[in-house]
Formats: sequence, structure tokens, C-alpha cells
Amino acid sequence: MQLSEAQIRTVERELGLDVKKGASVEERRAAAQEAVREVADMLRKAGHGNIGKTAADRQKMQLAYRIISKAGIAVKGFSGSGSGEWLRAWLRTTGEAHEAEFASTTSGRGWLVGLLAAKTRKAAAGGSMIGSKGATSSGRQLRAKQDLGAALKALIKADLSFAVWTVIDLERALYWGAVEHQTEAWGGVTEGSLLLRICRFAACFYGERLGLALAVGGCPSSRQNAAHGWYHHCLVRECARAWSAVLEPDPPPGTVAVLKVYIAADGTFEEHSFTDRAGLVDILYRLRRTQSTRGIAPEREDTSRRLAEEQATSLREEQGDRPLMPGACPYELFREVEGVRTLLCDRAGWHSGRMARAIGVNWPPVRATAVQPAETAAEKKAYTAQLEAGVATAEAAVPRGMSNELVLLLGLAARLEHEDPAIVQPQIEAALATLGDARPSFEAVVEASLRRTMHAVRPDVKGGHRSLESQGGMTAAQAKRSPAAAKRVRSQVASDNVRSTGKSIAKEMVAAAQRKDETEQEARFRLAQSSKGTASIEKQGGVLPGDSDAVKKQKKGDAAFGGQGVGSLQQSVRGPSANLARFAKTEESRKAELQDAVANATSTSASGSSTVDYDSIGQAELRGLYAAMRKEMDGGERLPKSAEMRKGGGDNKIKNALRMRDAGKSVDDILACGQV
Repeated sequence: MQLSEAQIRTVERELGLDVKKGASVEERRAAAQEAVREVADMLRKAGHGNIGKTAADRQKMQLAYRIISKAGIAVKGFSGSGSGEWLRAWLRTTGEAHEAEFASTTSGRGWLVGLLAAKTRKAAAGGSMIGSKGATSSGRQLRAKQDLGAALKALIKADLSFAVWTVIDLERALYWGAVEHQTEAWGGVTEGSLLLRICRFAACFYGERLGLALAVGGCPSSRQNAAHGWYHHCLVRECARAWSAVLEPDPPPGTVAVLKVYIAADGTFEEHSFTDRAGLVDILYRLRRTQSTRGIAPEREDTSRRLAEEQATSLREEQGDRPLMPGACPYELFREVEGVRTLLCDRAGWHSGRMARAIGVNWPPVRATAVQPAETAAEKKAYTAQLEAGVATAEAAVPRGMSNELVLLLGLAARLEHEDPAIVQPQIEAALATLGDARPSFEAVVEASLRRTMHAVRPDVKGGHRSLESQGGMTAAQAKRSPAAAKRVRSQVASDNVRSTGKSIAKEMVAAAQRKDETEQEARFRLAQSSKGTASIEKQGGVLPGDSDAVKKQKKGDAAFGGQGVGSLQQSVRGPSANLARFAKTEESRKAELQDAVANATSTSASGSSTVDYDSIGQAELRGLYAAMRKEMDGGERLPKSAEMRKGGGDNKIKNALRMRDAGKSVDDILACGQV
């Protein structure tokens, strides 16, 4: 795409180019395109969109806005020295500049600012745009008039903790403050206002977050942020599935896909129909070449074609590089059959009310009576602790002896983060349906676990959501080059992420030992059994009501450890060699005996008397059970991880190890049997 004559004039004016007298349009176009590239590179190297750590703190941002709103800052020819006069003048002039930019998004100043910001954008929600404006002559003139430096000095004088802030940090805080206060200077929350257009302009995660601040009239709470983060997380996966379905070869006759692209903040859109991947690529190519699409850099035809091809592939990936339309435009995707449309997915941001309904906020927003304050660090920490406590409380309420059911259900709940809820949710319902009177307690566990997950997947949470590949130590570039390896990493990490169930089970073991005066080893065995079809450890050991405490303990110990007795257990912890010597058996005969135990456990499982039929459960649940077993039996010291167990034997080794555990065998037994 070549610059139009109007765009050439904009670049010459805003970037201060010297135009040679008599220069042709082609010469001017080449000079303008080179200038755009140079300025974009300069901005990128300068990190113009970066903001300081404290400048991203919503408490500090709100405090800065409050201080400036009351400060008397005299700027000659701009504002008086009265309280809040400077801020009112800043809101008025900045609002006028925004209006001028929205009116010139195809070839004027708005187009150039958007282009520079798009080439160097950061996830700072305003930082990149502010930095890009400073590179234009209009932006420099406005800043000189406003004298943000004087405002920053007043802020630092009022509170020395702002001494590390820059002018960009302050301008961004004022920008967000105007949104949070639903300022009337920018049209308030009336339909068509400047505020609503600003918040509809970006459909990325932080653009959505800016609109959420407008919707709640302040800083969203942790609960509201979690609701938005979960919606965005599910939306990304939903879009990947929808694009995959639409781009399948040989669609049903009469089926057409319709792509609705929002090309302007006021809701202006274009609609494009296609039936296959080639049609989509052509649409993406044309969007990259058109003058109406915002933020598109001048590029050669072959570059436009290549990027269109790459985006057609990227749209089908959950971690795709280009989730929005060219120019970061929001969109909606429909399937149309005989004139009837069905919405498949969207990244429409605040253009539609779908996100607002999912989060539970009003859109268009209602006028807030007071600004919702940002939570303190202590309040955020307390909310996280509350989520953890909620999970622990729910798990503690699960009836005793149902740890296997708990592990299986938590494994299913964990899959909601990465798999289609339409597939996983029915499986959760089916599992809950088998629990009888215990169902309410397990439902509470699933709900508490989901609330915690909703918080954890937020991109802005420290240590928050990362792709499965990155969690497995693979970069995005490596994943792209090696799809097969990436698939293996995703599978392994997903299975390892089936909750750290062992921690909660270990806590329950200790609590069980205290409740029942059991040894920890006895509690481990009891909790490994299900309430279905398994006799209590007392019955298995033949404990009688008249037995003394010492006799009861001995019988329970014998039952818990396959008749070897507690003394044998104490010998076994010295290692396989000492244990084998005690029974005066060769290593080969001992191994054969243990393999018989595996066979017996397998036949027991098939007969239905075992707690779990390991051949019928899913891979993720199987690995989750094994991970819990490792923590139960030896704290993960000697039993290898599931990935190592699967080498050379697939999941069969894991199944056999679990069956041996169910048969009362020890870690040494499993190791001696050659299960690793």
C-alpha cells in the first residue's frame, strides 16, 4: 500500500519534512515513508510506551489525579492559578485533540499517531499513544501549551514518592483518571461521547480494561477484574475454535461466513463474506491495502499477502500473534445459512453488550455517584488468600474416604481452563451425578476452584496466565517452528497442571491422622481408598471392639501394608536390598512376586472391586492421580514424574503403579517391580 497524497502531506507537516521545490509525488512519497520508518524505529528504541512500576499502580494513579485536581498550577496563557484550573484546561484541550484525531483516522493526524503507536505499541493502555503524539508537531505544540512539566513538579512537591515519575507517567494517569471519573468534559457516559469512543477504540485486553474502568466509574475490584479476565481467556479459546470450524474444508452447501469489522470508534463497520480460507486471505489482504483501515503501515503487495496468509493461520491458534483484524480492528464472525445468521465468536470489545453482560456491568455505563477506589495491596492479597481458603474449606467438607473422586473431579475442573467447556462441563455433570448425597460438597469444590482459576488466568496477575508452551520452557518462536514438539509440551504441562492435588490430600492425611488417632501411613492408605466397595482398614485388619489400643494399631498397620506389618515397613524404608535380604529371596523371585501383585491388581480392577478403573479414565485424570500418589507415598522423592514413567511404556506403567499402590504395596515394591 502506498501513501495517498493526503497522507504524504500529513507526514510532511507533522514530522517536519523539508520538501524540495519541484519534487515529484513519487519522491515525496518515498521520503515520507522513510520518515515514518525512522520515527517509528526511534520511538521503539526509546521505549516511548514504557511506564514505571509505580506508574502502573492504580492507587498511585488515582492519588496523582486527586492531587492535580486540587493543585493550583499557573501556566501562562493556559490556565489560572486557582484550585483545579490547570486540570480543567488539560481536559478541555486534550479532549479537543482527541476529537481532531478521531476525525482524521484515514489520512490526517489521527492516522499518523495510530500508525506510529501500532508499530511500537506496549501493553501500557495509553503509554504508546501518548509517546507517539509527542513525536508529531501537533503533539509537541499541545504539550508546550499545557506544560505538563509544571504539573509534574507540583505533583512531586505535594508527594515526594512521585519523584520517579516521568511526564508520560503523569499524562497516562490523567488520561485514566478522566475515564474513571467519567468526566463530563469528555462527554460523560452519554451514547456517542468521546469517552465511549475512546474505550471502544481498542479491543485488546488492556483496551477492554480501560472500558471496564469507565463502566464501574473507577478502578474495578479484584472480583470484577477476575470476571473480565476469565471472559477474555474463554473468548480467546472460543475464537480459535470458531475460526478452525469456519476454515474446515468442504463446508455444508449454502453456508457462508460473514466477517463484520469495526473500522472506526463510532461503530462504523464493513461486512465481508467468504466460504473458504482463500476467501478469508483475500479479505485480510484487502483490509491491509485499504485507506480506511486504521493503523496500517505502508507495505509492499507481497508483504500484505504474506501477512494476510500468516493471520489466516494465526486466527485458528489460541496463542496467535494477530487475534484482531488488521489495524487491531474489533470484529464479529457469523455463520449464515439461508439468510439466517448465527454469531460464532467476536472480539468486538465494547462495541457490543456481550462482554458487559458476561462481566455483570452496565454498558453503556450509568453515571457513578462516587469514584470506585483502587484496592490496596493488602486488600488484593486478602482476596487471593480468600480464594485459597475457599478451596481449602470446600475440600475439607468433602466426605471422608472420597479422595479419589475429589482428584478426578478436580482434574475435570482444571480442564476448563484449556478445553472447550461444552465438552468438559457435561463430563463434570456426569461425575457429579454419581455422588449421591455428597454432590453438594463436590459442587462447592468445583465452584471454589473455578473462582481461583478465574483470578489466576488474568494476564496482569503477577505470575499469572502464560501459554502452556511457555510454562513448559518453550518460546513462541520455538513452538511455531516445531508444532509437534509444542503439542507434546502442551499435553505434558496440561497434565501436570491438573491441580497440585497432592498438597490438599497431604493436609487431609494429617488431619485424618489426628481425627482417628491413625499413623500418617495408615491415613495415606485410608485416603487412597474410595467409599465404594472398599472395607475400612479396621475391618481389613480384623480389629475387634475389645482389642487394646496397641493391638488395634498393630492390626491396622498389618492391613495397611499388605500383611507385612509395621515392622516390615520400617525395614523397607532402608532400601530394596535390605528388604529383600530380610525375606531371603532373590531379586528375580521378588520381582516375579511383585509382577503377580500387579496382575492381581489388574484383575481386581477389571472385576470392579477396585476404587478406580484406570483403563477407563482420561489421560489428564490418570496423571493427576499419579501425581497425587507420588506426593502421598514419598513426597515425590523417588518415584519419577509421569513424563519419565511414560518413557518406553506409555500410560501402562502409571496404571500399574497405581494398581500396586491400591494393593497396598510400597514405593520399594513399585521400584523393584521395574515399573520405572
